[in-house]
Amino acid sequence: AYCQDNEIGWINWSPEARDEGMLRFFRLLIAFRRSNALLRRATFAHNGEIHIDWHGVETGWPDWSHNSHSLAMQLSGPGLGEIYVVANAYWEPLKFALPKPTEAARWMRFVDTTYESPDDVLEEKDLRPLPDPLHYRVGPRSVVILVAR
Repeated sequence: AYCQDNEIGWINWSPEARDEGMLRFFRLLIAFRRSNALLRRATFAHNGEIHIDWHGVETGWPDWSHNSHSLAMQLSGPGLGEIYVVANAYWEPLKFALPKPTEAARWMRFVDTTYESPDDVLEEKDLRPLPDPLHYRVGPRSVVILVAR
């Protein structure tokens, strides 16, 4: 409904219709972006400081074809940490192989839109290492953001 300029795509911003879960989700995402140098770039191109690697369900193998329904992006930089973003537009879950973090760290789930609020986005104090450091199951039509800590 993102392309509909009618009541299908409108958000009701009135105080009585306030969606606390959505508000919390975007507050935490905005705070995450503001606090993370990897996400505050002036340009998208490689500049030597921040590196972007593209992946598919297998690391190092992005599927750029017209019939692909998933893509993953790994952002990293010396002393800046790492972020791994996965988009699964497929109608079934997909199991993604995870790259090993470049620094001595483990992947932790920050966002998984498969879950309902408040489990869709976690506060920093609630981040925990993934039980399986090699794979992550991404739900259908979902986005996942992992951070290396």
